[in-house]
Amino acid sequence: MPLDVIRRLVAQDVLLTVLLLSAAGLYALHPQSPDALLKAVPWPTMAVLTGFVVLVQLLEFSGSVEVLASQLVRWVNNARGLYLVFTGLSLWLAMWLTNDITLLIVLPITLHTCKLLHWESRDLLILEALAVNIGSMWTPVGNPQNIVLWQAYHPGFLHFMAMMTPLVAGLLLLLLLTIYCIAPDKCRPSHRTSAPQLKSHWPLIAVGYLLFLGCAEWQHPFAGLGIVVLLLLWRREDWKSLNLQLLLIFLLMFIDMRLLQQCSAIAARLPYMTASRITTFFCSLGLSQLLSNVPTTLLLLPQHPPLSAFSYGVNVGGFGLATGSLANLIMLRWPGVPPGLWRRFHLFSLGFMLIATLYAVSLLSSLRA
Repeated sequence: MPLDVIRRLVAQDVLLTVLLLSAAGLYALHPQSPDALLKAVPWPTMAVLTGFVVLVQLLEFSGSVEVLASQLVRWVNNARGLYLVFTGLSLWLAMWLTNDITLLIVLPITLHTCKLLHWESRDLLILEALAVNIGSMWTPVGNPQNIVLWQAYHPGFLHFMAMMTPLVAGLLLLLLLTIYCIAPDKCRPSHRTSAPQLKSHWPLIAVGYLLFLGCAEWQHPFAGLGIVVLLLLWRREDWKSLNLQLLLIFLLMFIDMRLLQQCSAIAARLPYMTASRITTFFCSLGLSQLLSNVPTTLLLLPQHPPLSAFSYGVNVGGFGLATGSLANLIMLRWPGVPPGLWRRFHLFSLGFMLIATLYAVSLLSSLRA
């Protein structure tokens, strides 16, 4: 990416500036060769993430997302029902597709649906972000941190779900209560917009999307990215609308976390962070707010802390600050989200984290590690 483009993106995005400054400061403390910095990035993961971001946006540009949104408008008669449909879909998909991928699928549909109905979308977007974090914590394949813990501890699929069920059940009740309180109780507007039209190239984009999913499933992410590149070469007019800021944020986060893990001062304190069950929970929760929950999992994993406290900490850590989970950043940085969403999101997310923390601490006394 040219330097003038990077300067323009940084000028428009405070988070990018913070990540760049953090990388520069950590690099000054621990200078490394360019090869070492490149190895700090998990390129297969970055390839999958890049492919999903680009393909979902290409599908949106093709008009297919707008058509699906118009169909949902026909099926659902009131706002509360629409909120339940979207949050329920987000929660269910996150259990099996991970929270990040679920938002990449649901966000464009949500924005187009609210646009058709002339409704404010910010509360529904916030509820979806909360829902994917709740649904993803239930299964071992719901998010990256659970996959890491599942492979490291080998608890068994059903055993892991049983361990997480009490926490998920309590948060699900809280989510339903929140929907009931904030969902507008109104019917669809009588004014209808004309039915959207699909563009002629949408079948090719859809086939490319399915091929990419297959490549990602069979552990061939770079082959899938090659398919995305071919589609971009064909649809060059869509380049200007792609969310390059989001991809650059992910890239810098990976580099920052790798540099942070190499700090000797932090490495020396890791054993104290996992000395007990409660200490493990609060340290993994707190670090998730600063580092995001996936890097926190990788940072504390060599200490082999108690699984119940560890999994509760990094999953509850997905709430709170936007940096707690990549899913939060995807929602907040997605093109078309209404302005001022950051403040309202943190109002709900911090409240969820506080309640979830109190509830998780009460549960840990009766759960085995």
